Amino acid sequence: MTFLQRCREQLKDGGVIFFVVFSDKEFSYGTGRMVEENTFESKPGREVHYYTDEDLVSEFRDLEIIATGMMEDPEEHGKESRHIHLLRYIYARK
Repeated sequence: MTFLQRCREQLKDGGVIFFVVFSDKEFSYGTGRMVEENTFESKPGREVHYYTDEDLVSEFRDLEIIATGMMEDPEEHGKESRHIHLLRYIYARK
């Protein structure tokens, strides 16, 4: 059972849920060893799944989807680097 499934199971009738996940448009998509479709082990023991819009909607298909979309999230690692994550979000109600 995935983390998203466990969270969804705890949602009460009428409750809302909001998730932000890595998108398949993320700069690091495809980095590392492919574990399964759209999932890569970027570092040993660190598997990252990158969602397409269709994947994310499918994950929450049993809920009323209020909104989905893309957002940019700038991240700075000190003097080392600065980059922008391309994330997907979903807002849904049970």
